[in-house]
Amino acid sequence: GPQAIPEDVVFENTVIAGYPGADKRVVLRQMEMLTRLSGRDSWDFEYLGMTKQPYIKTNYPHHEGIWGWQDHADQVMLVVRNIRSTIDEYHDILADIDYAKTWVEATE
Repeated sequence: GPQAIPEDVVFENTVIAGYPGADKRVVLRQMEMLTRLSGRDSWDFEYLGMTKQPYIKTNYPHHEGIWGWQDHADQVMLVVRNIRSTIDEYHDILADIDYAKTWVEATE
């Protein structure tokens, strides 16, 4: 299993964003297995507090607009399920939130 996150190492922390919710868990597990370091879900940062996990799993676009990891991330890996259907899926997500332009509009 994953090893303890070293306290004396500074990581280039990576957000693994699934668009739209695509296969990010598979990529996260592969990165965890290759490095033996655990990742964390974006919800965990928001509700359980900040930690040093080098991988952060989330969705893009995020329906609730949660950016729970604050400034903890240095780079993003966007995981796309099917490049041919991404525009249609993006508009489906926008329709789900009634084409909101702000977090407040999306959560009304």
